[in-house]
Amino acid sequence: MLLKELAYILAVEKYGSISEAAKHLYISQPALSKYIHTLEETLDTKLLENVGRNVILTDAGQYYTQAARDMLAIYDNMSKNILRSDNMIHGSLRIGVTFSRSPMLLPEVLAKFHQEYPNVELLLSEENSYHLESGLANGIIDLVAAKGPINPLYKFASFPLFTEEFLLGLPNTHPAAVKAVYTDGAPYPWLDLRELSQECFLLLKEGHHTRFLANQLFSQNDFSPTRTIVTANTDTAMCMAAAGLGAVFVPGFFALKSQYQQSGLRYFSVGAQPLQRGFSYYVPAKCASHQI
Repeated sequence: MLLKELAYILAVEKYGSISEAAKHLYISQPALSKYIHTLEETLDTKLLENVGRNVILTDAGQYYTQAARDMLAIYDNMSKNILRSDNMIHGSLRIGVTFSRSPMLLPEVLAKFHQEYPNVELLLSEENSYHLESGLANGIIDLVAAKGPINPLYKFASFPLFTEEFLLGLPNTHPAAVKAVYTDGAPYPWLDLRELSQECFLLLKEGHHTRFLANQLFSQNDFSPTRTIVTANTDTAMCMAAAGLGAVFVPGFFALKSQYQQSGLRYFSVGAQPLQRGFSYYVPAKCASHQI
């Protein structure tokens, strides 16, 4: 018995007409009628009865279609289990993530992946965005998790993971915190940058996307910090902010995952319009049909 034969009789049951069933099965009506006739001869029983222009199931037909549904369900379940079986999924997956995101994004996700696919070897590349994009384009990496936008010169397909707001972090005891405005439904209170006119800002070096967004905020709000300390590492900047050395700009995911959320840093929306940016995973465009 072929699986398509089970689907044929179920289609006749669904549409109540051999002609309608044939149309949806993309076969001719005579071919479907012949199949039904041959099946009834093989079983030596009638499965269908004509009622006007339509057909209905006999008692034997109802039993047959229920058995057909059960068999197709068993086959579907078997197929899914085989495809997910440890014995079927082997090989390696090469994942690229930036240094700063890696410790926050990967542990929980990869632990779950390893539990489901223990025979897949995970190879990690922790680099800056430029090297990750180049590695993905050259086939050295299979998948890159990164903030957008990505270099438009590359032919990548993207799949959104989450959107995050660009936030300002201050120590809990900072006097400007009392000036924050709380709005119903907003995840973070809003703080006017002008309240920090005398504050030291802990910024990343030029070339970092976080620094680009910080400069964008300053420009949009006609604000120029009077004092800055520049570092190449977001964790270092957050650590210094937690120690009371100044204000720090933080991607929203850091505010949720960083240890400094529990050690005295509070986070605020800033600027006339909060900056949002997306975080996605990227694969070569030719692999876009094989989503993870």
